[in-house]
Amino acid sequence: MENYSLTGPQSPALPKTTEACRKRLAVLRDEIASIKLRLATNDIRRQSLRLGIDPDRFHRAKTALRAKQREVTEVSLELARLRSLEPHPSYLKALFSALRREVGDEVWRDVMQAVDEKADQRQKELI
Repeated sequence: MENYSLTGPQSPALPKTTEACRKRLAVLRDEIASIKLRLATNDIRRQSLRLGIDPDRFHRAKTALRAKQREVTEVSLELARLRSLEPHPSYLKALFSALRREVGDEVWRDVMQAVDEKADQRQKELI
């Protein structure tokens, strides 16, 4: 499978985590809904006043809509890629269970303390 990038020179940077991808997708979906609602509202107003279409305004709205839809595709692909890198929860559970059986309580506490410190450090980097 070839890796096609949909990003262009004006595309924003892709989110780095699955949670950031989900949040960005929610924002994009709201923005798309807003653009569609504006297009529909303007069309109803235009029809009721028997006016012609303003081609510049329509073109700008459709271009913005296409850009948002393209970004949804990019972020969705990135979310899928990031999720494929995450280990499956049942694998992690089995790994931790086996590890705990093999090492003593003292070593297990040291390992868990190191994991907690690393998680705290990573959380600070994300902020």
